[in-house]
Amino acid sequence: MNNKEREPEAFSAKLPNFWLGYVIASIFLILGILEFVVVNPGGEQEISFVGKLWILFGLGDLVYWFICIYKMHKLLAQLTNSAYPIAPGVAVGGHFVPLYNFYWIFKWPGQIAKFVNEHLNRKPASEYTGGFLLLAFFVGRTLRIDGTFIALILIFSVGHYLSRKILEVIRKSNKIPLQQGTEEADESYKETKAEKEGPALADRLMGRVNKEGKN
Repeated sequence: MNNKEREPEAFSAKLPNFWLGYVIASIFLILGILEFVVVNPGGEQEISFVGKLWILFGLGDLVYWFICIYKMHKLLAQLTNSAYPIAPGVAVGGHFVPLYNFYWIFKWPGQIAKFVNEHLNRKPASEYTGGFLLLAFFVGRTLRIDGTFIALILIFSVGHYLSRKILEVIRKSNKIPLQQGTEEADESYKETKAEKEGPALADRLMGRVNKEGKN
């Protein structure tokens, strides 16, 4: 494998597991039902242990969502040798900028879709998947327990969809091409060149030594 190639399996293994997000969301829903229907049906101000777990799992699912976003963009950076326009930290941080975050939930999914479509030379990925993230936001704000659950399912569905499209790009390519001109590519080239020329150079040196010894 030379400096222009990477094994597809090594990259696909780095994609985040969005199914875990579904599992956490399901636990969140169960805890919410227990809290508001069984443990605290009157809606008392004091939060029970189940209610605290409910909040914890809800926040945990959102944290895991941002981890998934970070992992996807980190993989895209590795696939393109850092040529992908959105850095992992920026992909996550854009969600915390007031007002701008409404634009951002359209921007980064659309950029991933653009990347997929360019590498497959067709348009299998929709550039408007961010609309589902906006829908998830309003659903979560409008409804209570089930609304937040639906919102979590929606956002992880978007992530799972984009992840599958990235995986399609990886699997369609026997080898993953890297961009040229980066320090990492140059170092890899030097190492590969040394590996190729090393044995030949050693043979030439040994031949010269033997020749001088005979003389």
